[in-house]
Amino acid sequence: MGRITFRVLTALAQEGEDPDAAYPLERRIRLGDGRTVYVGSGLPKTWVETELKPRFTVYSDREGTDPLVIVAQRHDQLVALASDKSEIAVFECPPGRGIPRPARSILPDGVSFRAGRFTTPTYIAFALLWPIWLVLQVIDFFLKDGEPSLWFPVRVAWKSNSARFGVSALKRLAVFDRFKFRPAMMDERLAFAHAVLELQMRGW
Repeated sequence: MGRITFRVLTALAQEGEDPDAAYPLERRIRLGDGRTVYVGSGLPKTWVETELKPRFTVYSDREGTDPLVIVAQRHDQLVALASDKSEIAVFECPPGRGIPRPARSILPDGVSFRAGRFTTPTYIAFALLWPIWLVLQVIDFFLKDGEPSLWFPVRVAWKSNSARFGVSALKRLAVFDRFKFRPAMMDERLAFAHAVLELQMRGW
């Protein structure tokens, strides 16, 4: 499998406030392969942790029985943990005001993924060709199911330390909160964590 596209959607207000829900729903992640996973606030209910300050948990189900990745502050580190509490990655955030996006994520085996801002050539090309793109996008919208699928400029790209000048493991496209990742290069749990953190910390 080459690349998987997914879109991060904000949950409705009433969904996040449902008292009968297993967890407060914040977002849905809809994957191009037909799956949907769910982002809830807090830790899984079965976790009793005193050293973790939760950011969010990604679940494969609405019942909260199958957490995929838990993102939390552990002392002075922002970490992504698996359901068995093993470490998936540590996020390295640059110092400064506000809440910056993580500059990179570091895996236990030493592999790291660094976030890079959009490349100027993609935006120049998009600025010059946007009238053609718009026509094609409208045609594609009506021919498909209303879900845009054409090319967009890249807003942020994450590359591994071994492929600084190669292909990206994860990309955030410029519109629709859409992301693309390569499962052969990045664990989907880490891709989900990066995507949600990107939207939480940057939003635009």
